[in-house]
Amino acid sequence: MGLDQYAYRVKIANVKDDLSFKTGTTYDNITKLDDLGNNMDFDYWRKFYPLDDWMRRLYAAKGGKNGFNCDCVRLEEEDLDKLYNEAQRLDFYEGGYCSSAQEEKDYEYSHLMKFIQKAKEAIDEGDAIYYNNWW
Repeated sequence: MGLDQYAYRVKIANVKDDLSFKTGTTYDNITKLDDLGNNMDFDYWRKFYPLDDWMRRLYAAKGGKNGFNCDCVRLEEEDLDKLYNEAQRLDFYEGGYCSSAQEEKDYEYSHLMKFIQKAKEAIDEGDAIYYNNWW
């Protein structure tokens, strides 16, 4: 068990609000798209607790009231800019994938920067980005 974290690329027509979107009823394991055109495998993290803490605060700021488990929060461009600016100050988790704390931080930071860039590109192309976690 542990924390699994997902980013979804959602067609703008499927956006309901900052905390939810319409999902399809079927999912293609090859294309990673549901039948409404949402990419349900846009990005993934495992046990990246500092990112989840950051997203939990964003979720609450956008009106989320649940315990933030299996809940979604939409990331707007200004949210991604804020995450980019605060990423260096995240208290990166030690003891995960890499053999040293610095390797771990470098890996997670690099992955996060790549995610922010591709999420901004998706938004520029007219789609929405949502974050979801599962404990």
